[in-house]
Amino acid sequence: MVNVTSEEAKKLDEIEKKLIKEFKEQIRIDEKEQEFIQKINQPVTSAIKNVEGKIENVLSDNQNLMNLVPVVRQFADISIPESEVEEFELPKLPSSTPFRPRIIEDSTIVEPISPGTTDIIIGEIGKKFLPRAKDDKFGLYWERKKKSFMIGNLPVNFEHN
Repeated sequence: MVNVTSEEAKKLDEIEKKLIKEFKEQIRIDEKEQEFIQKINQPVTSAIKNVEGKIENVLSDNQNLMNLVPVVRQFADISIPESEVEEFELPKLPSSTPFRPRIIEDSTIVEPISPGTTDIIIGEIGKKFLPRAKDDKFGLYWERKKKSFMIGNLPVNFEHN
């Protein structure tokens, strides 16, 4: 064991108290410095938080759009082969029937899609897809109350294709 005189012990005690005091002072200085830095950077940090919130909203909106992907895929899988569209046979009539229908090209036929829509003419492309779309939330459909074609809750006006 080392022998320490009372004077040396007092000096060591003073040094310890001085170090503790300096340490506490340094902690206070660091805290004030941090507060000052936060105060200076506050506009930037608040802007970053706003941007992060907007990014989160966009990601949420994208997730909502991604929920539509199965619906879009379902409609994308609907395809009408050209053979179904072009092959149209007139019904066989008995030979005793005096009525013989004339064969008319599809492009010359003007037919309304729904009762009360005689002023709307749908072309060949529209005819292929209208009968298949029965969903009133996604895609084109006929709204009976408004007497117009709709996509979602918006009316659609079109002529031919």
